Amino acid sequence: MAKNSLQIRHVRLFIRNWIRFTLRSGSGIVFLMATMVFGMITTQTLLDPIEKILVEETDGMPISKETMVNMIIKDGQKHVQWILDEKPKANTRAMNNPNRSGANIAFGDEDDTTAGRWTSYLLYERPALLSILYLILMYGMPFIIIYLGFNQMAGDIHSRGLRYLLFRTARINLYYGRFLGAVLFSAIVIACMITLITLYVGIQIGIYAPGELLGWAFQGFIMFSILMIPYLAICTAVSSSVSTPFLALATSELIVIGAMVAPSIGESIWGPLETLKYILPWGIQKHLFHPDWQHFLGAAAGCIGYSLVFSLLGYVRFQRRDL
Repeated sequence: MAKNSLQIRHVRLFIRNWIRFTLRSGSGIVFLMATMVFGMITTQTLLDPIEKILVEETDGMPISKETMVNMIIKDGQKHVQWILDEKPKANTRAMNNPNRSGANIAFGDEDDTTAGRWTSYLLYERPALLSILYLILMYGMPFIIIYLGFNQMAGDIHSRGLRYLLFRTARINLYYGRFLGAVLFSAIVIACMITLITLYVGIQIGIYAPGELLGWAFQGFIMFSILMIPYLAICTAVSSSVSTPFLALATSELIVIGAMVAPSIGESIWGPLETLKYILPWGIQKHLFHPDWQHFLGAAAGCIGYSLVFSLLGYVRFQRRDL
């Protein structure tokens, strides 16, 4: 067998063994619990105001679930536009109606702007509550995924345990086997999280058709599964480059946090430094939720590109270092 030969059989073996090890290890359990807790707490925080107000009455009349959801959409529209960096468009229908009154203003017409196409897609064409949850999870999950990927190599490097494995296989099989094992395990956990969130929203609110929820849940699973790959590639690269699990965890967190904060600080110093957000997928990941397939495919290709670059850099370091 050549020193650097890639063998699919060995890669599959490392994928299976790594998933089994993750299910028994502390990092795998922490990631599983953190993902579920984060998803359910976020969901409960969003739905709690609806559940509380539904039991109240206004002018002797109960408030319907549809009214409450519309109120949340109205209040959240500007925040969603800010997250998506989408400028609102002029509400020409409202502006051209000089006789509009508070009693006659339709929902969304109380000011002179309406949601752009992207915001409208997420809030009006798709189940809005799931869309809002997805946008929150989009910024939170990269920090949680680190707990799955930080110890792929660092612990075994520290204990010198990899030397025994490398007698029988090439480093490339070990590196990409464990990386792909982390990708598969993260997809399974994400599927569980999205399923629980969708069931909770569907049962508690009950205003969305099952087909709408299932379709948007499936798309959410695809989007988040793709989004997690480059962050796992970063963790694999870091874990292969350092010698202790704690250092790998701290370094991965600093990289992800720094890449998120640096563009805002840099932009305040010099405008073009805003492009620092493209060091990691922060600058493109929201386009996974875009209504145009060109944007989605471009963002997906970008995430795969980031993953290839980070995993290649990590493998080069792993191939050259003394184990």
